[in-house]
Amino acid sequence: YLLALSFGDRRGLTDSDWRHLQSSGLLHLMAISGLHIGLIFGLGWFFGRVIALVLPLPSVKVWLPIVAGLIAASIYASLAGFSIPTQRALVACIILTTVKLAGVHFSNWRLLLIVCSVLLLLDPFAVLSASFWLSFSAVSVIFIFIGLRRSEQSNKWQKARFLLEMQFWLLIALAPVSIFVFSGFSVLSPIYNFIPLPLGSLVTLPC
Repeated sequence: YLLALSFGDRRGLTDSDWRHLQSSGLLHLMAISGLHIGLIFGLGWFFGRVIALVLPLPSVKVWLPIVAGLIAASIYASLAGFSIPTQRALVACIILTTVKLAGVHFSNWRLLLIVCSVLLLLDPFAVLSASFWLSFSAVSVIFIFIGLRRSEQSNKWQKARFLLEMQFWLLIALAPVSIFVFSGFSVLSPIYNFIPLPLGSLVTLPC
């Protein structure tokens, strides 16, 4: 399980493991995705930021965290075998960091369209991949929800409610895609994901 969670190496999982993961809605945790790359990028960015704070050069504080995040994400992607979802997430990180370093401001939707266009330019057959539709559908739903509820997060309770509602709308919006791709979906997956997803993302993966 640790190898599958950390690097997408699923050779040790049995048929029984797969059935349990699919019925509980936790199957997506066993696949390296943009979430994993984003977390490792953030971890690299954090350490780069810490290093930049102790260096005397002011300009280092701008580019060092971004470069450190890209290096960390690239190393992790290589350890995960450069799977197709990993490659897409890495390309997305490169595009976003390039825009950031160039000082150009784009809206979330324009950035999403740029990333989608570049990915399809590099791999037109990505449209045949289930992960392509799942990832972009999920990000689109999150952007829509954030746009509608941006002004309603003034305290901790409202932030917690915001996350709960976003999880609910992700379930509703992605249900048709999940049914088509996986021939069904687990209605309990949002409940399960509130514990294993943060635990795996914030504890297991970084360790």
